[in-house]
Amino acid sequence: MASFNSKLFYGRRKGVAAPIPIDSDPDDSSDESENEAEPTISFEALEQDLDSSDDSEVTEESETEDPDEPDEQNGPTAAATSNGPRGNRNKKRPQIWRRKDPDEIPTINVPFTGKLYEGQPVKEPIQYFREILDDKILSNIVVESNRYALQCDINRPLDVNEKEIEQFFGIILLMCIVKMSCSRMYWDRELRYDKVADVMSRRRFETIKKNLHVVDNEKRPENCSDKLFKIRPLADALNANFSKMVPGEHLSCDEQIVPFKGKSGLKQYNQKKPKKWGYKIFVLCGVDGLINNFEIYDGAIQTCPGQPDIISSGNIVLRLLQNIPRNVGHKIYCDNWFTGMNLVSICEKEGIHYVGTARLNRLPSCNVPNDKELKKKGRGASVIHTTLFNDVEVQAIKWHDNRGVMLVSTYAGIAPLGKISRYDRVTKRRIDVDCPDVVKLYNKCMGGVDLLDMLIAL
Repeated sequence: MASFNSKLFYGRRKGVAAPIPIDSDPDDSSDESENEAEPTISFEALEQDLDSSDDSEVTEESETEDPDEPDEQNGPTAAATSNGPRGNRNKKRPQIWRRKDPDEIPTINVPFTGKLYEGQPVKEPIQYFREILDDKILSNIVVESNRYALQCDINRPLDVNEKEIEQFFGIILLMCIVKMSCSRMYWDRELRYDKVADVMSRRRFETIKKNLHVVDNEKRPENCSDKLFKIRPLADALNANFSKMVPGEHLSCDEQIVPFKGKSGLKQYNQKKPKKWGYKIFVLCGVDGLINNFEIYDGAIQTCPGQPDIISSGNIVLRLLQNIPRNVGHKIYCDNWFTGMNLVSICEKEGIHYVGTARLNRLPSCNVPNDKELKKKGRGASVIHTTLFNDVEVQAIKWHDNRGVMLVSTYAGIAPLGKISRYDRVTKRRIDVDCPDVVKLYNKCMGGVDLLDMLIAL
C-alpha cells in the first residue's frame, strides 16, 4: 500500500512570491516567483498515488492560469499597487454630480441662426409628391422593372413608363384612404371604385405590382451582406430628397413601426407599440412631422462615419444628424432608449443642444432622490444635479408627477417653473402642479414622429 502523501492530499503549499524588481519584466518575474514558491514533488510518489489523486488534479487545474482570464498581478489593481502613487492616477474616477438650486440653472435662451423656411405659395398635392418621388426615382423604377420582366420571361415584356408608375403609386395611396379587404374589390362589378378602376385595369395593376423593382438582381455580389439591397437605391434617393428640406430649429428622433406580419427576416416585434409586428424605421423629423432623415433597421446599427463608436442607440442618432448643420442652434429631443452621456456630450460639442428622458443606469454615480423620497415633498417636486462630462456641462432633472420622471439636458433647466393641470384623486378635482421648463419643452417638441404616424394613419 502506498504511503500517505500529505502534499498530494492537501494540495500544494502556496509560497510567498518574491518581490518584483522595478527594472524587470512583470511577466518574467511572475514566472520566477511561481517557480520559487512551488514545492518539489517526487515523480515516484506522484505515480504511486495517481489513482487516488483526483482531487489533486482539480486543484492543479484550478491553480493553472487561464490565458483568457485577467491576470490579477498584471491587471489594473496590481498595476496600481505595484506602481505606488502613479497607479492611482490610472483608476477611473466616479462621475461627480452636484445638487444645485433650481434658480441657479435656468433655461438658456439659445438663439437659432440657421436657415429658416421661407414662406412659399401653397402648391398642388401632386407637386409636393413629385418633389419627393422625383423623375429620377421614377425613371429608375421604369428601367429596373422592365429589365426584371425580361429576365423572368423574354416573351412577355412589361413596357411600363413613368406615367404608369406614377398612376400605380397614386392608386396605392388612394387604396390607403378608401380601404377594402381585398385589392380586387376595387374592380369588382358590385363594389367597383371608379377612381381606381378607370385609371388602370386590374390585370395591368397586378402585372406592374409583380414586376416592380428598383435594382438589378444580377448585380448583387455573392458575398453581399446588405439585407436592404433590393430597396437600397430607393431608400438612398428618398433620403437625398428629404435632406433638401430646410430642417427646423427643434428636431425629434424616434422609432416607427410599419405594420407587417408576413415572412421576413427584417420583421421586428415590440410589445409596447400599438402595431407590435412590422418593420422598424428610425426617423428624424421636425415638430411639424416633416421627415429630415430616416434609416431602416436591418438588424444592426453601424457606427456613424467620423464619430466614435458609442452604444447602438447613440450611433443611430448621430447617423440621422449627419445632414443637420452644426453650431446654428438646433435642438434635438430623444426618449430614454437613445439618451446616453456620450451622445449628449458629442451633440453639445457640435452645436446641437440636447434634451431627452433618461434611464438612471446610464447616468453614472447620479445619486438623485428615489421616488419615495421625492413623493414626500409632494406632487410637482423636482431636483437638479449637474456634472461636467467630457468638458460639457450636463443637467439631470428629476420631476415627480404620478411617478418620477428623469430628464437630461444641456441647455434647459427647471426655471422658469410653470404650472400644469392634473387630476387629484384625493380631492377628486383638477389642481395646478409645478412643472419644470425642461418638461414643457420636451412635451412640446418631442411629438414630431408621433404626428407623422398620425398623418400616415389618416
